[in-house]
Amino acid sequence: MRVHFNTNFNPPQKELVDFVDSLHIDRKKIFVISSCDKGIKTRWGAEGIGKYFDDFITFNVSEESDNIIGIPHLCPIHKPIPNIKKKYLASFMGNSCTHPIRKEMIEKLKNRCGVFIYDTSAVDCRNLEELIFVKNIQESYLSLCPRGTGINTFRFFESMQLGTVPIHIGDKDCRPFRDEINWNEFSYWYNNIEDLLIFLDNLKTRSQLLQLVRKGELAKEFYNENLALQQWGKYVIHKLEKIKGNWK
Repeated sequence: MRVHFNTNFNPPQKELVDFVDSLHIDRKKIFVISSCDKGIKTRWGAEGIGKYFDDFITFNVSEESDNIIGIPHLCPIHKPIPNIKKKYLASFMGNSCTHPIRKEMIEKLKNRCGVFIYDTSAVDCRNLEELIFVKNIQESYLSLCPRGTGINTFRFFESMQLGTVPIHIGDKDCRPFRDEINWNEFSYWYNNIEDLLIFLDNLKTRSQLLQLVRKGELAKEFYNENLALQQWGKYVIHKLEKIKGNWK
């Protein structure tokens, strides 16, 4: 049985809870896929996944706890701009107020040569054209993708889509399906800003930049073939098959 709920960013609460309660099925054989940053919110006042879903197999874009299986963000489709040349070693365009690590990163990189930083917290993002966002990512060898409200970030997957190497910066490596995907072939992860700065300092040669271009091409290729909408379901099936095997 397949059920879909569109909650418009609100907790499904009674509708979803009542439906699940009506099912005569082993709760451990129910799996839930959620694309909300903070996961499923059920029962009044519950936070995150909540006690109600403790028994469920949960796939979510933010691996806020060990019993959650990470999935990619459902990103808008951005059309690449043709004939864009690389201009920046790394860049970030986003809101600094969604997590302290963003403010720390911006403070330490805002005056750094070769790095483009644009903090959108003081502007109306609705007035920022998509073209500017896309152009900025394409002009960069590396796309800085610090965690925000959720542990994961749309920008990570948007950067892959546009052929730029993403760097996830956050307390936890939440790149999905890590047991099947060799993420280090076309992306990076750092859990602190100091290690990120050391990494950027060591990128000094043309051959290193050319390697980043190739990694960006691999990222785009892998995204289109494996992580775009309707492509990553195979990894969910693999996970469910493994879980089912443990029931025996």
